[in-house]
Amino acid sequence: MARPKLPVAQRRRLTMTVRIRQDLDEGFAAVALLRGTTKSGLVSQYAAEQIRAEQERDGTRFAAALKEIQSHRKAQSKMKAGK
Repeated sequence: MARPKLPVAQRRRLTMTVRIRQDLDEGFAAVALLRGTTKSGLVSQYAAEQIRAEQERDGTRFAAALKEIQSHRKAQSKMKAGK
């Protein structure tokens, strides 16, 4: 199944830069190649695993943290729109 095209503003917000040592980057690229995916795909898989694990560990705390982050981002968005 193909991934949906996201609006440009949303794609920008979902971009993350990760700084790692060159040897780790090369090893990470090798893992991605062996698994038939991309480095970005591996990061997404890892993120999904961590989210699931945290939700299972303490769903209430996770939901509260998520709500706090969403509220903070909404406030930031309003501030940017007001400028």
